[in-house]
Amino acid sequence: MRDVERKKNQLYLVVCILTFLSTSRLVCGSPPVIHDLLLTVSVDENTETLTTIETFSVSDPDGDSVSCNLAGGLALFNLNSASAPSYAIKVLSNSAGFNYDSTPSYTLSVTCTDTNGESMSASLQTNQAPTITDPPSAVQISENTVALTSLYTLTVTDPENDAMYCNLTHVNPDSTSFAMWIAVSTDYSFYLLAGQNLDYGTIPMYTLRFACSDSWGTSTSTLIVEITPNKYPVFSNLPGTATRSASTTIIGTSIFTVTATDLDNSALTYSIEASDPSTSIFQINSVTGVVTNTQHLKYVLVSVYYLTIKVTDGKDSTNGTLTISLTNVNTAPTIQNLDSSISVLETTASGSAIYTLDIVDPNAGDNVTTSYSVSPADKSSLFSFDSTTYKLSLSSTLDYETQSSFTIKFTVTDGKASSGPYTLTITVIDENEACSFDRSTYFTSAYEASSGLGPMDPAFIVSDPDNGDTYTLSIQASASGSSDYFKIDSSSGIITFAVDYDVDLGAYPSNATLIVICTDHGLAKGTATVSVSIYDANDNAPNFAQTGYIIYSSQYTAPGDVIGTMNATDIDSGDNDKITYTWTAQTGGSTYYQLTANGRISVVKDLSDLSYGQSYRFLVQAVDHGNPALTGTTTVDIIYREATTTTTTATTTTTKAPTFFDYPANIAMVVLMCLMGLALLLLLAYCLFKYCKTPGDCNMNCCKTPTKRSVAPTKPNTKKTPFDFWNETNDTNFKSKPFSGKPYTSETSIPMPSPAQ
Repeated sequence: MRDVERKKNQLYLVVCILTFLSTSRLVCGSPPVIHDLLLTVSVDENTETLTTIETFSVSDPDGDSVSCNLAGGLALFNLNSASAPSYAIKVLSNSAGFNYDSTPSYTLSVTCTDTNGESMSASLQTNQAPTITDPPSAVQISENTVALTSLYTLTVTDPENDAMYCNLTHVNPDSTSFAMWIAVSTDYSFYLLAGQNLDYGTIPMYTLRFACSDSWGTSTSTLIVEITPNKYPVFSNLPGTATRSASTTIIGTSIFTVTATDLDNSALTYSIEASDPSTSIFQINSVTGVVTNTQHLKYVLVSVYYLTIKVTDGKDSTNGTLTISLTNVNTAPTIQNLDSSISVLETTASGSAIYTLDIVDPNAGDNVTTSYSVSPADKSSLFSFDSTTYKLSLSSTLDYETQSSFTIKFTVTDGKASSGPYTLTITVIDENEACSFDRSTYFTSAYEASSGLGPMDPAFIVSDPDNGDTYTLSIQASASGSSDYFKIDSSSGIITFAVDYDVDLGAYPSNATLIVICTDHGLAKGTATVSVSIYDANDNAPNFAQTGYIIYSSQYTAPGDVIGTMNATDIDSGDNDKITYTWTAQTGGSTYYQLTANGRISVVKDLSDLSYGQSYRFLVQAVDHGNPALTGTTTVDIIYREATTTTTTATTTTTKAPTFFDYPANIAMVVLMCLMGLALLLLLAYCLFKYCKTPGDCNMNCCKTPTKRSVAPTKPNTKKTPFDFWNETNDTNFKSKPFSGKPYTSETSIPMPSPAQ
């Protein structure tokens, strides 16, 4: 046997809860009753065979015969009925051995049935959890408790003397104010922890749930903790009354001693909660309850004071009333005609009296003095007060826009008592003042644009001394000749064009001066000058005078010679009218001629390999320097021709007027027409030949040999006239302009812009 582990290896025998078995027939009577069956038993895993582990007896209220049987236990247990109605539960066989590790418990069901089929079942358990001696239904603790306090000591036992432990499992409502631990030996105690703020009004009761456990099971129970409310302190001598002479009661005199009791024996604290009328001339000692005065009572003005005294035990408080009656009380001087209000024009002259005080003191012989304060304080210098005549006067003129109202508070005193402050409210009456600009001159600019566009914001800042006054903006029409060209938004001050503004060719000025007027609701006005600069917009492309130009070069033109200058015009101004020239060769020629950025056309290569009449066409672009840049275009035809005379000046290149055959297209056309004519002649000859070879009705044979005729020869012209292809006298085609039918009367001079120097 393993004695050390025997307790650890004990087996549970768990028997089911009492259950009435259902029957298939209705029987009148009572079921058997099982007596003295323990709920739990312990079985050591080394228990010997036929050891009795439990006995019980059975009776039947109806006297019926009863038989019992045992179920469960894997045939390890036996129900011995030899001594019925007493029965014994024994270990039948332990040959296989109990093993706690593999089977820690067994469930045995004992069922007893009488002859009527009525039955009763019972169960038992191998071991028991700790036993908790039921705590009282409730324990009480005062809500004033703040120290560590034991609430209840719990008695817990274990039938098997197993090791056990207890712990607090839950507090309802949830709280951390309670704890549970071993007080002495195995006794567990419940505690209220120190420093807890119990409040009967909020939570009057807590339920503490706890559990005690051994290695076999757990038992639970509850403890109710009732919070008892605090007991209010009670005054012993309030309401109460104290009487003193105001003229002789010096500062710090004990006027009354308040006393109170508390059933909880809590420390008491006294205080003055209120005074009617309100005053701070009385105080109370918070511990002793002694009421004293904080100043000589000759300064007071009231004969009766009602003090509300509060006493508290730290949790609850009680209020009581102390009445203090004073005799020989002084009467303070007063101002009879305040509080009041007056209105003063902001143009009222400095030194003017605006108000006179009416001061009364019932106590004859008192010396009355007056003090005053002005709000706002930084405006105090605007007023003065005569302490003899009691007149308030202006020391300076007022300004409604700076300060529209003042509050002056007066206090009068006879040296013992004072009254006030009394209030005089002064309202300043406004007079309209003109609006004004923050600057005398503004500057703004825009690009030329259409009417309604070109917004310009001079960033006007307009102020008006009259608080809350509004104003409108306008342009003075007669200020300048440019006034009609602009308009202004009366609220924002944004200036736009009133016309389609264009500075090109001087249509409108590039600079304008405007007078802008602000007008307030009272028609007072202020003015400012606005200098407007209008910049040219690049709205015009460069323009050539002709859609095409013809320039000639000749056998006399050498590389580097300037043969023409392009000259486009742009009516814009500034960078917008600066022009750069480029060209694109459309029919070649870029190896012979070039165009510079400033418009000069010059020869870059010897022209001797060209044929007379050969021409090249270029597309010329004139691009201005605006943003975005605009472009004008034209064409230039450069014709290489034989020159008889060439006159070149600084400004003009003059050549003979072009003839029909100066144009390559005309030459090509003539060649094509000649080829077509030759083809027609050949066709006609062929037709005649065919006709002559075939005799017809006319009996004409064109192929006959003609009759010889003698013709006298003429004398040939031996004088040869040299043929000049380019001489107009050799061809009647040159007697008129190509395709016009109009003869030339003289050579035509084509003016060209002078080359840039």
